[in-house]
Amino acid sequence: MLRQTYASGAEYRGEFKAGQFDGVGTYVYPDDSEYRGHWKQGKREGFGRMEMPSGSDSLPSCTPPLRGLRA
Repeated sequence: MLRQTYASGAEYRGEFKAGQFDGVGTYVYPDDSEYRGHWKQGKREGFGRMEMPSGSDSLPSCTPPLRGLRA
């Protein structure tokens, strides 16, 4: 697990691949909300959970991969 802190005050703790968020990790935003979940090529993908600073708003999320879809 690696840790990266940004000038904005945001922080990412988790797995990286080719210099991007990739695998499981936590991104803490400057307002102290945080997303914990799966990442692929620097973007949220798969299952995760967004938590707000108050602790009362916890939202599950799922970002299905779009590969293989046909119009």
